[in-house]
Amino acid sequence: MTHLLEALRELGDRTCIREIKAVSGGSINQVTYVETDINKYIVKAHTSMPENFFIQEAMGLSALSCCVRVPKVFSYQFDEATGVGNLWLEWIPAGVRSEKGEEELGRKLGLLHQTTHAAFGFVEDNYLGIYPQPNAWSDDWISFFRDKRLQIQKEIALEKGYLCADRLHKLEKLMDRLEDFLPAKPISSLLHGDMWSGNTFISSTGEAVFIDPSVNYGDREVDIAMTELFGGFSPRFYQAYEEINPIEIEYNDRKGIYQLYYLLVYLNYFGESYGEEIDKVLGKYI
Repeated sequence: MTHLLEALRELGDRTCIREIKAVSGGSINQVTYVETDINKYIVKAHTSMPENFFIQEAMGLSALSCCVRVPKVFSYQFDEATGVGNLWLEWIPAGVRSEKGEEELGRKLGLLHQTTHAAFGFVEDNYLGIYPQPNAWSDDWISFFRDKRLQIQKEIALEKGYLCADRLHKLEKLMDRLEDFLPAKPISSLLHGDMWSGNTFISSTGEAVFIDPSVNYGDREVDIAMTELFGGFSPRFYQAYEEINPIEIEYNDRKGIYQLYYLLVYLNYFGESYGEEIDKVLGKYI
């Protein structure tokens, strides 16, 4: 309670705390709802992340705010003595997910992808979940995706012992042949970066809200592939998206490669339960 009161004083909120409760849904951070006499907050906290972990999330939310509703960032703090970091965000009440809401989510993602850049990457490195996501600018999409996405997760998986000889061989062979499957010069769009259904919701006022980003500029199909990996989006979501940004027919031929990045992240985080799906993707291309 003491650290919450101190943080609130730093925010300029010196009113009484009316309610504190844990919020479910986060697999990485401890998430808490805090209500005072004048405001309602979501507080994300972690005890063992790098000092810039929440700073990068705040930067990502700021980038997305050009096109879509995101929680306002009130403060991010890091205690060097304890290694505890936290991020204070606006609490946005959720509404009921409906077909109209799905349309709005698809439409907003389409608008987000119309924000473009001349190169691939981002102004700073950030994180996907707990893992580093290098973002040094590159003019070459294929080398960017190979070296700054697949290679990073491959090295972590090797360290954790999740790549048997056959899986490693196929993964490296696919990485050597990416030019056979991926476009060399796709439009570089602003990506959410972790676009699964749990990172989106419809507010009580009907707005599409995006949370927990891992932003960068890259092929927009990366976001689309992630939406399909675990489901959760209705056909109307994709119809609304395509009304703004039609998806190329060839997307289905390369979707698995973009999903492979996320599957490797999940393998490294959750273990061999994702190994079979990775092997299926590798078997499709190699």
